[in-house]
Amino acid sequence: MNTKSRCIIRFLSFTLTYVALILFFSQTVSALPDLADGNDVRSNADLKYVFDLTALPQVLIRFSKCEWKRLVDLYDKNYRNEEYVRANFSWKKGSEPPQVINDIGIRVSGNTNRRRPQGQDIHDIRPFNFKLDFNEFVDDDKHEFHSIKGIKFKAAGDDPTMIRGVFALDFLQRFGVWTTPHSSFARVEMEIEQGNGEVITRYLGIYRMVENISKSYLTKRFTKKNNDGDLWKGGMSPQTEKWGRPDFLPFRDPAKAGEEYIDPTNDDKSYQPAYSLKRYKKHDADEAKQQLIAFIDSFDRLSGREFLKWLHRHMDVRLFLKAMAADVALGQTDGYWANTNNFNFYFDEDGFFYFIPMDYDSSLGTTPPALLDDGGRGNWREFTKLGNENVPLIGKLLGFPGLLNEFKGYLLSLANDGLLDAAKNHDIITGYYQLINDHVSNPTGQFGWIADEPAWWSTTPWYRLTDSSEKNNFFRVKQRSIREYLQADSPLDGSRLYVRGLDGWGVKEVFRLQPADEKHFYAITVDLDAGEYRFKVADADWSAATDFGAYPGHASITLDIPYGLAQQDSVPGVQNMTLRITEHGTYSFLLDTLNRTKPYLTVRREAQACDPKCNKSNFKQVFFRGTPNNWGLTAMQLVDDNLWQTKVIFKETDNPPNRFKFDVNGDWIFNFGDTDQRCRDKSVCEGTAITRSDNNGRAVSDIVVNGLGTYNITFNDETRHYRVERVEE
Repeated sequence: MNTKSRCIIRFLSFTLTYVALILFFSQTVSALPDLADGNDVRSNADLKYVFDLTALPQVLIRFSKCEWKRLVDLYDKNYRNEEYVRANFSWKKGSEPPQVINDIGIRVSGNTNRRRPQGQDIHDIRPFNFKLDFNEFVDDDKHEFHSIKGIKFKAAGDDPTMIRGVFALDFLQRFGVWTTPHSSFARVEMEIEQGNGEVITRYLGIYRMVENISKSYLTKRFTKKNNDGDLWKGGMSPQTEKWGRPDFLPFRDPAKAGEEYIDPTNDDKSYQPAYSLKRYKKHDADEAKQQLIAFIDSFDRLSGREFLKWLHRHMDVRLFLKAMAADVALGQTDGYWANTNNFNFYFDEDGFFYFIPMDYDSSLGTTPPALLDDGGRGNWREFTKLGNENVPLIGKLLGFPGLLNEFKGYLLSLANDGLLDAAKNHDIITGYYQLINDHVSNPTGQFGWIADEPAWWSTTPWYRLTDSSEKNNFFRVKQRSIREYLQADSPLDGSRLYVRGLDGWGVKEVFRLQPADEKHFYAITVDLDAGEYRFKVADADWSAATDFGAYPGHASITLDIPYGLAQQDSVPGVQNMTLRITEHGTYSFLLDTLNRTKPYLTVRREAQACDPKCNKSNFKQVFFRGTPNNWGLTAMQLVDDNLWQTKVIFKETDNPPNRFKFDVNGDWIFNFGDTDQRCRDKSVCEGTAITRSDNNGRAVSDIVVNGLGTYNITFNDETRHYRVERVEE
């Protein structure tokens, strides 16, 4: 590459493009349904009655002796089992008469905090997490509780305050994250009938009730007209090391997503994927999986304006950014951003993506040693030690100035509009304690006291929620931290900096960063050939305070993900950054200088190498796989919009006839064949390729070619039409 002649500074066009993106974004947001404040959900009469933060209902679960024994035996055979046993449910709220539902389902629940329901004998009933399904055994209107079909009950566990989970979910709802499940407190008691008139009664203490994410949850938020989409759960499982985490990175092993199966007696036979399909009706399970794979593929593959256009047509971005801002404000260390855990998501009937947060016991100053340095003072842009590269669902969004500014706006509103106000939150938490204090003590010896501190394993044991100390009160620390990060008085002057190393290490005016449209953003746009580049961002004199590179051992830059630069003046052993370009094209280098000592650089491909005329496609790549190449990978060429083409020589084969399929991405996850090919003997054969899901889950036959010679093969990834034409005998 002759960079001198081909390097293009386009800061003016970059500015205009950026303005266009901002306008596009604002127009798209205004077109979304007005659901972001969640008022319809918060005002739902049934949810307000059941999850009432001003009341403390008494919940009684009554078992027969044999059903209780079955519950314990199931746990002993496989503690992760999800089998329900029968019980009766009683609810008493205030002076109201008890409400009773017989023959409900109950099972042990939880992940790392699952506990055996009893000790050595039946008299030693212990606090355990459980889930109720009111119509597990009898599916009628009488087996619903105020239009709710299921509730989760969680014991205090690793939260000494007992209130973190309830406070955080209510915080999210007050902030407008309307997909958040409801939560409140209850007193829980268990009874076991012995069959001889004797009843064993055991009070288990204060529990947190959480709205179950199920059909009734979807109906309350999306109405009956839009509650039959695909509901997924992302979270940790014993098989995480096998398939990885639900991080929204592209994956090749189809087993990473699917319907969970828990063998009731043998955990080794269980299947717990990273993405667990919980509900689907409009699609079959395979179609639901393909929709998820296609969403992740598009999220990964698209860039620039094309990405933003796709994003706002397929995802409630406002909802997701607000949820992530709340996670930062709450110091949520066990959600998507920090641990890729404890979240659900829903593709509605039109394929639109909604994020659903859940489970905030590990928040508000509870800091695991491997994930965060400090949940209260953590960097709002990266939030975790893992950075953003491992969580592209948030990481890629923060690479776009418009979305980054929206995210910063949400954080500032949390810091400035009262939700993080220490005095107000003191009153809320004090109200919780007035409600539950007299009922915390219980005869089990577990979770019978309250302590205003994080879990014992937290690396930040000094945090408190009701202490007014400037240093120790989590809300005061977090509020101050956000303001200090986002209201810097003197950002770095980026106009003195150059991207050095793309074409030699000297100072070249064409690589000098230029002001972008937004304050404290600077950019250049260049043409780059495929290859590996090493570079830094620095001034003309390599001054230590403005010499920025990579942190030691973390030199690789990922496209679209903001990278916090290491300052030579303060970080020992700063390295050159490395950037691998796989395809010639136009790339922007966008520097956010809000933080003087750690500016953030985002490198993005702005156009493909075929600019200005680029062919569109639904798939990143299509491969020909068949007998001529021993079922290997022959990449087809995108010759027109959605049209892939390759030439193949069909010769005599030891196992006639010649056969082939079209394989998307080369991993057999999504491949096309045919079952009704009647023209295999003709010189021109056309048909419609189908997948297993098009064939009611049955296997799809290979496409057959009986003749020998050179064939031109095309495949349209929009219509699925294929054409096999012999061009030479």
